[in-house]
Amino acid sequence: GGGAYGGGGAGLWDDDDDLPLELLGLDNSALTPPPGSGRSAATGGSVGASGGAAGRLGRGEALGVDLDAVLGNLEGSEEVIYGEAFVQLAGDDLVVPRGDDALREFLVSHTALGLADLDRVLTEELVTLDGFLRALRDNAAEDNEVIDCFFGLPSVDGESVDPGECRRALKVLAQSMGIDGLSVSMWERIFGAASVGGPGGEQNVSMEQWVVSCHLLFRIFRLVDFADLSPSLLAAAPASTRGGGASSSAGEETF
Repeated sequence: GGGAYGGGGAGLWDDDDDLPLELLGLDNSALTPPPGSGRSAATGGSVGASGGAAGRLGRGEALGVDLDAVLGNLEGSEEVIYGEAFVQLAGDDLVVPRGDDALREFLVSHTALGLADLDRVLTEELVTLDGFLRALRDNAAEDNEVIDCFFGLPSVDGESVDPGECRRALKVLAQSMGIDGLSVSMWERIFGAASVGGPGGEQNVSMEQWVVSCHLLFRIFRLVDFADLSPSLLAAAPASTRGGGASSSAGEETF
């Protein structure tokens, strides 16, 4: 399938355009733009006459979405980032034929879907923003592979797995997506956003909870990649230890 981690759709997105997200009813006013980004939180548009901010910033930062927003409000961040992509696919019509090549390429590049899966997933002839987001969210990970992984973990009672084992397995999955060198504190933030081990992170994890956490994890990493926020994942790790497994001078290990 199209489950490999990484960007797709090169050449499809003109980063110099300020796109009319308000046409889709999207609102990223709750997502704070980084200081000095030159962007308006309300619309993601340029402030002043300089223009072209998205060419200088990553896609996410240009729209007022940073890593804190992704981890704190994943659905809202998806609406803003993927909503911008959908506007470019749909144009003024705000719908895309399900056979559209650019649409299908995008979904294969940013989900676990293969081309053969798209007709099953895209049930309407004209794909709306809601349908587009649903396809991205529901297919971030391949359920059969995720379930197989769960049954390969040591069970504590025949039905659930220790949350520490789940965290270790999720790190392995993340490495298969090219995510490496993250600090302990960053992993804890990501595991919290993915609801691993419940609110306190200490509850045993059932298969159903594991599937949910895997989908959340993959949604986070896919969005981070597409929004050009990957460098932010390493921000908590000192430069001397990024990408490696050594301990930092502050005693924080990276993975």
